[in-house]
Formats: sequence, structure tokens, C-alpha cells
Amino acid sequence: PISANVTLSFLNVYAIVNATINWGDGSAVQNFPGGIAAGAVLSHVYPAAIDTYTITITQSAPFCTMQAHFVNER
Repeated sequence: PISANVTLSFLNVYAIVNATINWGDGSAVQNFPGGIAAGAVLSHVYPAAIDTYTITITQSAPFCTMQAHFVNER
């Protein structure tokens, strides 16, 4: 059985202004009104469950949406 949460971390390569991140696991959307700096490392803890999560990063001005999928097979 799975007994520990999983932490996903990634390096943000480009600066993103007025950003939000929906981690896709039902947790609250994370707001970054000041933006996310290039070179920032972002982390989120996922529950210890085999599942697939869609991560959505949205920038409001200019509008842009990026998505990624995290598959926890542990």
C-alpha cells in the first residue's frame, strides 16, 4: 500500500505575470498576483494515491494557459 504523500517540484523557466496554478487535485487554486519569477522552483504535495492530475497554469495579461499532467504510479 502507498503510505506517503508525493511532492512534485518543477523549475519555472520563464517569468509568468499575474498567475494562478490549479494543481488538479481539488486543493485551492494558488494565486500569484505578483507573478512567478524565472528560475523559481514550485512545489506541491499530492496525496498518496495512484492517480493522474492535470496541472493548469494561467497568466492573465497577456492571457495564456499552460497544462501538464502528473501521473502518480507509486
